[in-house]
Amino acid sequence: MVVETKKEYYVESPTDSNSHHDNVDGRPTTPLLDWGQYLKDVETAHNSLLQIADQLKQSFSQLDSLQAEFESKYLTQKKDIESLKAYLKDITDTLQYKEAKEKIESWSRDLKQLSFLMPVSGGIFVELFLGTTDLGFRRRQQRMAFKTQYELYKKRLGPVFVCATFLCFLFERNRWLHMLLQLFLAYYYASLAIRENILRANGSNIKPWWIWHHYLSMGIATCFLTWPDSTSYAMFRNRLHIFGMYTALLQILQARYQMARLYTLRSLGKAGEMDVANTDSTQIHWGSSMKLLMPFVIVGQFIQLYNCIFLYRLWRMFPSETHILVASLLFLCTFTGNFSTTMYTLYEKATGSNNNNNKKKRT
Repeated sequence: MVVETKKEYYVESPTDSNSHHDNVDGRPTTPLLDWGQYLKDVETAHNSLLQIADQLKQSFSQLDSLQAEFESKYLTQKKDIESLKAYLKDITDTLQYKEAKEKIESWSRDLKQLSFLMPVSGGIFVELFLGTTDLGFRRRQQRMAFKTQYELYKKRLGPVFVCATFLCFLFERNRWLHMLLQLFLAYYYASLAIRENILRANGSNIKPWWIWHHYLSMGIATCFLTWPDSTSYAMFRNRLHIFGMYTALLQILQARYQMARLYTLRSLGKAGEMDVANTDSTQIHWGSSMKLLMPFVIVGQFIQLYNCIFLYRLWRMFPSETHILVASLLFLCTFTGNFSTTMYTLYEKATGSNNNNNKKKRT
């Protein structure tokens, strides 16, 4: 009887000289080894595993004690430095001021660099779902795995939203299908907000506006989810699906551009390992891809403004349906944030290019 392991074969040991016999087809069998040797090897590996487990438990226990001591001293030091900063105001005219100020600033920088060792919860929104659990990933492997899962999550769900929106077009009177899509959108934006808050707490470059954008989008999806199958909904549903289809396709195109640009920035050392592909996190490179993509981005933002105006007029026709007004205001906030962020990013790019050109002319 042959027992297969990763590197070798163990078989029952021969009990007599007839054990080395041929198969029925005349081919010789595998040389027989001792079962006892196999069991001994497994026992040795098992004992080694138990020994490593004991060492790991001891290390975790020491780490917990060290972490608690660090947190206590960190908070105490932070409090003392804040007190010293207040004390500086009283000694501005003394000889000690300059030396004390330099030391306090140096200590503050040290605390800022050490802050990643402190527990992080991810913010109020994450605490609503996960409580005050420490979500800081101390190991690089954990941080990178979480970031990779986040990027794959967005990449895989883009085509799903395109297909789901297309089905809503085909079955425009199926309110349950529309509700299912909005429920999934609410879940999607909530999960993105949770993941991005955790990424941000672990050193990612995600700006607060894009997390707020997910909060607003979650609110919009909730408004459409609770919208009754009424005349007002029938007047808006096709516009909603057109906007949803356009947004889903645009997000797929944006993701491809952003990932390519992010890889370039990483290779140049201009992006950190925890930076993710977001419209705010990748510096704009005015190449052929960006020239083609930016007009579609701006058109999508003005569709949001159009939806805001249309919903407001619709609410004037059906003033008792307050969820229409809420959706209109949420669209207005989304448009304002998206458009202002895009214009500011383009302005930064334009001023940065002008400064670089001026430096080249001087040299």
